[in-house]
Amino acid sequence: MNIILWIVRLHLSTPVLNWKTGFIILKLIYEIYGMFPPLPEGVEVTCNQNDIQVQINRSVHAGLDPNDLHLIDKQCLPSSSNGSFINFNSALGTCGTLVVFSNDGVKSFYRNEIINNATNTTEFDIICSYIREPTQLGTGR
Repeated sequence: MNIILWIVRLHLSTPVLNWKTGFIILKLIYEIYGMFPPLPEGVEVTCNQNDIQVQINRSVHAGLDPNDLHLIDKQCLPSSSNGSFINFNSALGTCGTLVVFSNDGVKSFYRNEIINNATNTTEFDIICSYIREPTQLGTGR
């Protein structure tokens, strides 16, 4: 299946110079990409600075058993589940997450899958993208 990415949100910061220390501070900037076809109704993905969170609405996906689901790394099971939601939370770069950097090194894409062990199929592809800006760590003094 070909996955086409589309930008959901783009947030750019401006450099801030600390006059006392001479440091220029640039925040890590990230943008969230979706997929085409987009995630199905009832699945929400939150791309945070340090982790990826997925919430699956069980009323929309009633046939899914949380005991059968895992990420690419079979040890990475849902972080929680109840009658309403199945939740996954994984730190960036863990649970078999694949990382690809753009040719210019500015963008990084983190991709994982929610796999159904009972049917041995990928239920959902999860992709987050982040924009990285260079940060000057000091003035060399």
